[in-house]
Amino acid sequence: MTVHTGLRVACTVALLLGSLMIAIPASAATTIYQVEVGAPLFGLPQANGAPADGMRFYAPPLNVHKGDVITFTMQGFHTATLLPANVDADQWVVDNALGFGKPYSFVVPDPDEGAAGVKANNAVALPPASGCGDATDPCAYDGTQVVNSGLLPRDFTVQQFTFSVTINANAGSNISILCLIHLAMRLDIAVVADTETATTQDEIDAFAGQKVVRDARQASKTHLNLLATVNSSGHGTLDAFVGYDGDHFALDAMYPRKLELNKGQRVTWHFDQLAFEDHTVTFPQKRGVKIANNSLIPFCDPDGDVGTMADEPANPNATTLAEACPSIDQIEFDISPNFGPPAGNGVVTSTKDFESSGLEGANAGLSDPYTLKFAKRTMDRPYTFVCMIHPFMHGKVLVD
Repeated sequence: MTVHTGLRVACTVALLLGSLMIAIPASAATTIYQVEVGAPLFGLPQANGAPADGMRFYAPPLNVHKGDVITFTMQGFHTATLLPANVDADQWVVDNALGFGKPYSFVVPDPDEGAAGVKANNAVALPPASGCGDATDPCAYDGTQVVNSGLLPRDFTVQQFTFSVTINANAGSNISILCLIHLAMRLDIAVVADTETATTQDEIDAFAGQKVVRDARQASKTHLNLLATVNSSGHGTLDAFVGYDGDHFALDAMYPRKLELNKGQRVTWHFDQLAFEDHTVTFPQKRGVKIANNSLIPFCDPDGDVGTMADEPANPNATTLAEACPSIDQIEFDISPNFGPPAGNGVVTSTKDFESSGLEGANAGLSDPYTLKFAKRTMDRPYTFVCMIHPFMHGKVLVD
């Protein structure tokens, strides 16, 4: 997506921050753990160029003591979200986050923009209103409510987005932590008695070092296999994949990127292989990119969803959330009404035809295959398509 402001930079889906975690001084009575959330696998030599992201909290199940602090380092577009203690994480996700318009869904209705209005959910995107979460002022988690990092740091100039939380839940509490953008990313924590042994940072570091290499190698193997086996031409309906997720990694590419068809032939794009990501197939590429660039735009909504006052653009020079709008609770990230729903009639006859699968994948709660018929030959220009969530994912169709 096009970058317009410091706030937009912080919100963009290309938010991949890659530096080492910051050491934080600890008191003698407190252990401070550091956990990486996600990993830019594509930059590792073991990935061999595969367009892969690590989709896990890079730590084993943790045993911690009451009063310990965990600092999460975001290596991508993620949250660290602590659910209330002793809840069933799968059921919580179904009730609260999976799909559209729920308390912790990423996309929710925007009533003051009409029936089709949608926006990003501030309960997901923004850091805690209390101002806690940095190394000097960790958020307090007592096990009774959700504590969420948000997607955005308060200061857009930071080199690394981290979120710190003090575990104040009692011994015997079991805590599930997940990413609200990739709901299958989970970490389990058990609060143990002070007399019991807790996990060490060395154990976390060893786990992370092993798993990041393993994930990169698996991603490379899957990527190469897809390139070799997914047919780009042939008879009948061709099968294609919109991204491909494996065991703790996601491949963000179209498989294949180029399809060669005969007039009247069909392509079916599949989404049921997605365990972490959401994608779209949108024709033509230029229009899909335009829709993407008009989404997640920061505005200030002075009277909330029930008012009639017009939204105003956020401060284009803001370097912190506090500078974006007169008050943080006015911040709103508008999304184009054409971003999420399906569009078109299923038949492509022109390079200008607007056809879209709509938003599908693991977190949208939809995984139906998407089929298009190509009813007219391409001449000097191919039919082009794109994922509106990840505009670097694109491809083309040639029809003979």
